[in-house]
Amino acid sequence: MTIQSLAAYKLLRTDEEVVLEASICMISSMRYCHIQELVDVKKLAELLHDLPRQGGAILLYISAQNAGMLTSRVSDQDSDLAIRFEAFELSPRNNAVYQEAGRLHRSFPGSAVDIDLKVFAETGLVVTIARTLAKMSHQAAPGMQPQARKAGTNMDEDRDTTHPGMISELVMGFLNVTGHPAQVNIISKNTREEVLWRDARSPWRRYPVWMLLRVALQLKFPHDLYKEFIVFMMSRVINDSRNQHLSSDLRYAMMAKVARRVVKLPSPGNADVVRHIQNTLQDTTAALEKQWLHQRTQAPLDLSGLARLDFERDESTALPALDVYLKAVSARQGGQPANGFQPKSGLVVFDPLALPRLTHVDSHCDYINQNLHAFELWVAAHMGEWRRTHLNDANACEQLHTLVKSYDELTSRHYNGNPEAMSVAVITVLQIWVALDACALNLCPLMGEYKPGLS
Repeated sequence: MTIQSLAAYKLLRTDEEVVLEASICMISSMRYCHIQELVDVKKLAELLHDLPRQGGAILLYISAQNAGMLTSRVSDQDSDLAIRFEAFELSPRNNAVYQEAGRLHRSFPGSAVDIDLKVFAETGLVVTIARTLAKMSHQAAPGMQPQARKAGTNMDEDRDTTHPGMISELVMGFLNVTGHPAQVNIISKNTREEVLWRDARSPWRRYPVWMLLRVALQLKFPHDLYKEFIVFMMSRVINDSRNQHLSSDLRYAMMAKVARRVVKLPSPGNADVVRHIQNTLQDTTAALEKQWLHQRTQAPLDLSGLARLDFERDESTALPALDVYLKAVSARQGGQPANGFQPKSGLVVFDPLALPRLTHVDSHCDYINQNLHAFELWVAAHMGEWRRTHLNDANACEQLHTLVKSYDELTSRHYNGNPEAMSVAVITVLQIWVALDACALNLCPLMGEYKPGLS
């Protein structure tokens, strides 16, 4: 819409054709080197390489850094050609908007640097600048996002705008080393910023690209020409066929906004431009009046039926089917309680005072390893106590023999190929053997004189 408006405006302002054509080229280059609001490094490098020879300006939207940059070929203080970089913040901080009672006063650009053409042509500089700006357009930098304290921890507040320090401080500082600060005309804008934030995850705010375009045009245009063009473009927005379906209230608000800006234009303005704006306002006013007349000529609503209302009779509603249903509900008999689902766990819990039995350990295939591990923990924790309490039990040796035999059969099947588990199994068998040896010696002390060869 901006390029089309500039082209149409140029047809009316032939006296400013050079400035307007340069602005069209600037915005066209912006569209060329951006892909879905991200800077394309190859296209930007191409434009920067051609800038010293062809002149003009390159407008960049560094979205991830909330910054805009205007690069152009200018004449510096010594009348030599130079490449000028102008950077500025786009969306203000939430606090700045909250704390300002009226319009927010802002100045542009934030900083500017001139680089001599000879320095700019040095090998690798253009590529470095292009790669840096392209990467910063999509990659957020740590420490640049305002923080909020949540659950006792400082976290990035993604509902606030990003601090443009990576552009205004880092990039411009790097460029300042290769060049020198530029003396530029500072423009001031009183922006009616709003942060609409209610029942929403993220706040609604003004589109930063629109601010970028307005600042760039105001930096390149004479003041009066910029004001006139903005009114001209807004009038074209009203005339756009895509906006003809808007409500009367919204179209009236748009017309009032244009009319307010017309009052601020210097007098006398360009006759062709003023005539175009006046025709737009007149056509919009006529369309709104036509809609209003259409509403007035419509037949009034027939409200005669309200006179026949009988509230006492109408508020009594008979629902016989509901009465039958409610009586049936009260007469219902209690049903049979459903059998509760009581699943059984496959995990075996061993009694600390009783010698475990491993006959049902492998009955649940999903819990075999867990049950064997539970048995090994029981042996390590309770076998010593069981041995002391059953030392004089005549069946203790037989019970331990059966236990170690069952355990060995289970581990040989389920621990096969697992060296770590087999090591635990060997230690467990030896612990059971120690208890078995103690019980056997207590029942038959003569066996203590036999040397088994283990040490």
